[in-house]
Amino acid sequence: KTAKKIVLNELSRTLDLGRPRLGPADDDITELKNLRERLNGYSKAINMTIGESGVTPFQAAGELMGSKGIAPPDIPINNISQWSQSEYRLKRSLVEELQARVDVMGPVKDHPFWGTRLTSVFPADLNNLRIKLESYQSALLALPEPTGQLVQTMQLLEPANLAETDMLASAALLATDAPNLEHIDAKHTHWVERPDDIRALISAGKAMAALQTDYNSSLQTQAWDQDLTSDKFVLENQGHKLWRFMNSDFRRTKARLSRLQLTGAKNSVANLLAMVTAVESYQYNKTIFNVHGYLGTELFGAKWKDLASDWTELSTATEWLLQLHDAISGEMIDGVLNYISRGPVSTNLREITANLETATMNLRRTASDITSILHLDVMRRFQMPGDLADQAFDKQLTLPLNCLPQIESVHDMVRFNIQEENCHREGLQALLETAYQWSTGDVALRDSYDRAWFESLWDRALREHTELRSFDGAAHEQIRANFQKMDRHTLEHNRARIAQTHWERMPRNQGGGQLAVLRRQFELRRRHIPIRQLLERAGNPVQKIKPVFMMSPLSIAAYLSPRSIKFDLVVFDEASQVKPVDALGAVMRSNQVVVVGDSQQLPPTPFFENASSLEESPDEELTSDIESILGLFASQNAPTRMLRWHYRSRHDSLIAVSNQEFYGGSLILFPSPNSGKQDTGLFYHHLMDTVYGRGTTSSNPLEAQAIAYAVMEHARIRPDQSLGVVAFSMAQTNEILEQLDALREADPSNEHFFSAHLDEPFFVKNLETVQGDERDVILISIGYGRADDGRVDLNFGPLNREGGERRLNVLITRARRRCEVFTNMTENDIDLNRTNSRGIQALRTFLAFANSGILDSASEESASDIGTGSNSQLKKLITEAISNKGYMVTETPGWGSGTVDLAVSDPGHPESYILGIEFDGPTYDSAKSARDRDRLRPQVLEGLGWRLFRAWSPQWTSNPQRELERVMSEIDSYEVNAPTVIPELEHSQVKPPATIIRDEVPSPDTNIQVAKYQFTNLILKESDKDMTTASTVSLLLWAAKVVDTESPVHISEIPRRIYSAAGVTRASKNLQATMDKAIDRMIETGRVSRRGDFLWNNDMTQPPVRDRSGLTSATRKLNMISDEELEEAIP
Repeated sequence: KTAKKIVLNELSRTLDLGRPRLGPADDDITELKNLRERLNGYSKAINMTIGESGVTPFQAAGELMGSKGIAPPDIPINNISQWSQSEYRLKRSLVEELQARVDVMGPVKDHPFWGTRLTSVFPADLNNLRIKLESYQSALLALPEPTGQLVQTMQLLEPANLAETDMLASAALLATDAPNLEHIDAKHTHWVERPDDIRALISAGKAMAALQTDYNSSLQTQAWDQDLTSDKFVLENQGHKLWRFMNSDFRRTKARLSRLQLTGAKNSVANLLAMVTAVESYQYNKTIFNVHGYLGTELFGAKWKDLASDWTELSTATEWLLQLHDAISGEMIDGVLNYISRGPVSTNLREITANLETATMNLRRTASDITSILHLDVMRRFQMPGDLADQAFDKQLTLPLNCLPQIESVHDMVRFNIQEENCHREGLQALLETAYQWSTGDVALRDSYDRAWFESLWDRALREHTELRSFDGAAHEQIRANFQKMDRHTLEHNRARIAQTHWERMPRNQGGGQLAVLRRQFELRRRHIPIRQLLERAGNPVQKIKPVFMMSPLSIAAYLSPRSIKFDLVVFDEASQVKPVDALGAVMRSNQVVVVGDSQQLPPTPFFENASSLEESPDEELTSDIESILGLFASQNAPTRMLRWHYRSRHDSLIAVSNQEFYGGSLILFPSPNSGKQDTGLFYHHLMDTVYGRGTTSSNPLEAQAIAYAVMEHARIRPDQSLGVVAFSMAQTNEILEQLDALREADPSNEHFFSAHLDEPFFVKNLETVQGDERDVILISIGYGRADDGRVDLNFGPLNREGGERRLNVLITRARRRCEVFTNMTENDIDLNRTNSRGIQALRTFLAFANSGILDSASEESASDIGTGSNSQLKKLITEAISNKGYMVTETPGWGSGTVDLAVSDPGHPESYILGIEFDGPTYDSAKSARDRDRLRPQVLEGLGWRLFRAWSPQWTSNPQRELERVMSEIDSYEVNAPTVIPELEHSQVKPPATIIRDEVPSPDTNIQVAKYQFTNLILKESDKDMTTASTVSLLLWAAKVVDTESPVHISEIPRRIYSAAGVTRASKNLQATMDKAIDRMIETGRVSRRGDFLWNNDMTQPPVRDRSGLTSATRKLNMISDEELEEAIP
């Protein structure tokens, strides 16, 4: 009857709800979308692989930061940013090989055989090479003797190379043929600067003198200055004609030319034409002579007499001097001229010169042999053009002098050349240029290569991603803050939208049909139809009013007929506890099914199943061996998603073992900022002096006593935290209860604790019955263990059975804040060679972790190659910088999946972290959405007490010093404002959802006033609190006072009020009997009246409607409210 009223009242209340109010949200949604896209864009950009490199910008930035402390040279490798990861690795292996070769050889340019292009040398080649080198060395050493003789004879400078030697030989030969240079300025710069003009002057002078010699006997002197151009034209055009004498121009020309001739000169046309040509030539040379005549004066001195000069002497001197200046240069010219001027030339000068020429020819030949046999790149070795023989003698001599003693080292150069060819083939020319002059030291050649690689990738990332190129840390933090605010606001708005959609879909018509059936039931005060019939006859409006049903599988079978109601979606919670046969009814009523459960926890109990094995039909085979609906769906390959975030545990040590042993490390755990487990975490109590009563009590009394004392201690110092105790066996459970009862009777001062947590009351349970319970603190009593004979039998009750590990998983995950393990053994007492039980194996791991705090991972992460692993050089840089400031830094604290990258320890509390540093790398990007990454994850961590600092890679790359100062400022700010006691945060800091604002619905009766429920405040004397001596009369009087205050009141509430006032938490059987007797006496005497289970004050005719929102959940239950009060409350 009560259940029907509850359902109808709730349906009526919901149907009468006002329309939800929705504020403007379009702009907010647009803004949220924009903020989300910007956050996702950055996360994607900083963690997206750059081209085919296999490297993300986050990794590239970190590697660059790691190389900031060194200064390798810039290596501009073409198209390096376009390489794939395989290309980078291939080329890096070549660089490493090259590095190894350079480490052996030292600076390559200093190697004796630097410059050879050989890529192979056979044993026989070495002897030939030695012979050639010796010959070449001999040729070089033979050159100084003739050279020195010439230098000494002519007092010239020693030649430095073969070109100067050739000039010396030429100078010597010219000296042997030197003309008389008296009065000639042989050192004048005109000989070098104006050689053509000097030759033109001498040639013109010689030509003019020769013409005068030829024609002075036939021409008058004034003829040399006449313009005979027109005369020459007439002679050339008319002179060969037979009738030329008839041409007046010819006659006039001949007459004029004849007058220029001396008497007796021939005046034939040919002679006249030759004369005219000679005059023109004379005039042409005279022009040149006049232009360059000053050179004759300046160069030849007294020997210059204009046209009267001795042109043969001048011509000889001129040609010799010009040849001298052409063959030699510099100071040697002065030296030769000085030598000539000092006296006669040595008679053996030609012989010495011949010897020198022979020596130079020998040097050229042997140098050519060396170039050929070594495949010598002369330009590479000497950085000068030309052949080997053309290089400076002192540099040439280093080749045989250095190579002959180390001739075997040619193999090193050959190997280098091979590696060089490989590098050339892979486009590493720029790196080779660096390698040629590389010296060993702290910076390896591969460091330069890596830096060039990561710099090019970072540059490419900046070019391709605006999010990185224009990134500003402060602006991005503001974007995150705005996103968090807008995301929360949008969730609240979505709640209101859903409520509005629900309101709009609720039935509003006032006609007949199913809604009329429902409204009639609302109006009835009694004789309501059963709920099953209600859902059959009015299922449609019921579903629209209440679109979400929360029911157990058995309730579905009881209240829903197969054809009454269908669901779009059915969700099974704790699906591992639901048998397939119990779930099929709900599955058949739905279009879609979601099952939520944990296959690593307990399956449904088989207690009531028939143990006999019956023959199964083919249709039964599908589910016969499957424990739960969760297993059934898994067996049918239903799509699976794992809920990985673990929220319950306030300290990650509470879930670490389960995560490794049962979930393969796949859970995302949020580390605690209290690594030292001050008040949270997993604790181990080794009770060495206790024994397990094997074969007798099957319990450990002293361990139970320790548990009981721990319970009393908890009640005294942590009364605000709920508590549960779990033992492995019923015998240990009973032992703990007895020990605890004794302590409570001896010291009732903490009794308030045992009734304080109404929603999560204190319990003592065994391993089999604890699933579904969770408490702030859990105390675990192993019970089993070392017996009085010192032996440890590997019998741990339910743990030994199949699936025992799941029972252990349930047990060790019940605590939110703190879990304490009490046992008389250690993990070393469990010999796994004696058992194959998975449960015992897991127990050993759990005890080892509780005892040592060390969790041996099943597999260790292998070290990542440079540039591709998740470990960032940026992380190493920050760790080192903070450590240098005196702080201890822990990488990925806790036992989870690394949701905090670095944690900085408090110097005053080394076990606590004062700052968590998060990076924008793989951990940041691993979140599925911006909400997870930028709101929920920081919210969870901050809820655990973390202070977080986000390190943005672009900021660190551009200004690492400023970012380091920001980190230290965060740390220092904690130092200044550090609390003296680290606060214990509440279990949940999530704010309750905002109330949905609705339009007001006029109340049918606005005069009803609902008063607060008046709770009886019994005050007993200290002497009266001893219930063992309480009389029936006293109990009757106190009970009557409760009825007077709370009428009508449920009969079970009377003892609770009295016991609470007396501080009694558990009533003995005698006390309960006396209480029942007092209540019966009160009714029999007519002091109060009884209506069903409720006691009434005799003066009350109409019950008050009371607000019970301030009472405990047990007192608020509908069965604790009388029907009369319910009818009064519902119009």
